[in-house]
Amino acid sequence: MKTVHVSYGTLILLLFVVFSLPIPALSRNGLVAWYPFDGNAQDASGNGHHGTVSGANLINDRFSNPNSAYNFYQIEHDYISVPDHPDLQISNAITIAIWGFRPGYYYPDGFEDLVMKGNDSYGFQYNNSTDEILFHLTSNGWRNLNSNFEPIMQNWFHIAGTYDGEWQRVYVNGIETNSQYFTGGIQTNNSPLYFGYQVAGDNAWYNGFLDDCCIYNRALSADEIWDLYKIGVNTHSLSSPQDLMISHAGGNVDLSWSPVSNADNYRVYSSDSPYEGFSIDDSGSLGINSWTSSASDSRRYYRVSAANSDPGHVPEMVPVQGGTFNNGVSDVTLSGFSIGKYEITQSQYYQITGETFNYGFGGGPNHPVYNISWLQTIAYCNLLSMDQSLSPCYALGAWGSNPYNWPNGYHLDNGYHNVVVCDWGANGYRLPTEMEWEFAARGGNLSNGYTYSGSNTPGIVAWYYQNSGSYAISHQIGTKAPNELGIYDMSGNVREFVWDKYGDLPEEPQTNPDGVETSSYRVYRNGSFSSGLQYITVTFRSNQYPNASDHTTGFRVCRSYTDR
Repeated sequence: MKTVHVSYGTLILLLFVVFSLPIPALSRNGLVAWYPFDGNAQDASGNGHHGTVSGANLINDRFSNPNSAYNFYQIEHDYISVPDHPDLQISNAITIAIWGFRPGYYYPDGFEDLVMKGNDSYGFQYNNSTDEILFHLTSNGWRNLNSNFEPIMQNWFHIAGTYDGEWQRVYVNGIETNSQYFTGGIQTNNSPLYFGYQVAGDNAWYNGFLDDCCIYNRALSADEIWDLYKIGVNTHSLSSPQDLMISHAGGNVDLSWSPVSNADNYRVYSSDSPYEGFSIDDSGSLGINSWTSSASDSRRYYRVSAANSDPGHVPEMVPVQGGTFNNGVSDVTLSGFSIGKYEITQSQYYQITGETFNYGFGGGPNHPVYNISWLQTIAYCNLLSMDQSLSPCYALGAWGSNPYNWPNGYHLDNGYHNVVVCDWGANGYRLPTEMEWEFAARGGNLSNGYTYSGSNTPGIVAWYYQNSGSYAISHQIGTKAPNELGIYDMSGNVREFVWDKYGDLPEEPQTNPDGVETSSYRVYRNGSFSSGLQYITVTFRSNQYPNASDHTTGFRVCRSYTDR
């Protein structure tokens, strides 16, 4: 998403600024090869450039996912080779990125080759003279670009290099650290693509871990490199509109931009501040790659985002017909609603908020988000609603429904949960109420009365402590069987926040209940990947401070589709 602003009070374009705020994760546009190393060295780009492993061992990756990275022992000459292909003979523009890990200091002669195309078109090397990573290209001689980065031993790092035909750039952990100018393209060869291999006699075999390498035949932007570092390759997302221009003529303001591949439409947002208060601007008319509106009398800032019908960042919803059930204390009658088929993923959360967390207990685009507080889930719901041109359900007291206008650090202050109100008639996204969650977990009107959501055999439907590995971690969504309604992971994986404040369940019959009036806690339902059987039943309930977060708690979303 890009932002520009202009002053119309003087009818002159005073300032033109392009900068990014939360933007989508990276798409496949130009992706030549992608090696997530999830149990093998296969190319996940769909282009078939699969690797052959020679000695390298599978290990846990940076998220503690088992068998999801490779360990290369220098003294054993471990490596992975990928046969040459014209796709890999990149000569004009390139991006190559990889995660690395240095287990300890080692001082051989020469440069350790992390990844290199033959000897040596493009790749990364570890310079043992300076203990720094460099981005290597060959073009009428060597083009070694030092990253000015010395890896911290026993810590993962992300290194990315780009070349656009003129500028060679290197990025460390998403930030550009060096660049140099040259023309002449990249010298190609017909040798394999190697990981960890000694490509020349004066080089050295790599000693350390490697993971998640991707190669593009274009130079990614700085925004895209940041996305790659934060969340990785995501095949559902779109690039941000580029070359955004603004002009004023004849009493109108005109925006234009370059087309985005696979975009079905675009959305324009405006505000009187460059940092907050953005909302969809319906005052204008959209062209193919343009937007026109009557000029305002005051300075306005604009953002443009691309959209399509691909549901990648939009949660898939399951309709739940209204009905009556007994929660073990009383009968509860609910109107119809829809609920997320899956828990909100780390990618979905990032694409809406631009935020990631410490995902040391299972990570990746399709893992559930966790380390998130109840107050942050409320903000996400509103931002997602705004992104989809829906009416937000929540307001934070006098600060309103737009989270960009909420106080700094609101999610750290437990008191703010007492001023959050829900508009139950809004058509946007929200958290399910506790009883909506339980009704859906039981299978709604299709319930078979199972103890766990979808079965009486927990291992069929749930990730919990007995099947989550010796070091219990979260798992990708939807990898166990669904319940009667086709909803996944309502037993196990991560615990899930719901709307209600925590208190005793009423003993009298209820219709569309939404919790007690007063409490310092919010309810969460379900257990997690580290929970015992008694905590992953459809009836288990507990609570947490609204500003608290941990590695076992996430959420899913809900929408009303009838009046409550």
